[in-house]
Amino acid sequence: MESEKLSGKVALGLERLSEAYRHLLGLEAAKTGLSPIQIRILIFISYHSETLCTVTDIAHEFNLTKPTISDAVKTLETKNLVHKTPSARDSRSFQIAIT
Repeated sequence: MESEKLSGKVALGLERLSEAYRHLLGLEAAKTGLSPIQIRILIFISYHSETLCTVTDIAHEFNLTKPTISDAVKTLETKNLVHKTPSARDSRSFQIAIT
């Protein structure tokens, strides 16, 4: 019974942190002219090796479709915030890195 109470408190705490994170992303998005997903992509790329920064990897991480991520990355590329490097393994894929 005590472990259930603790698990509930941990879950509630994580949910509150998630809400705060989403709120801060919204504020940052308003200041920078980027969408929250674009900011999340930039954060993801900042903390992962380039080999893990593909549209597929990011889509899996955020549980979003590849077209959604691809559109966001195209916008980031247009704003010169990221660049794409063709994959040596697959000509249809590319790694994404911050400029």
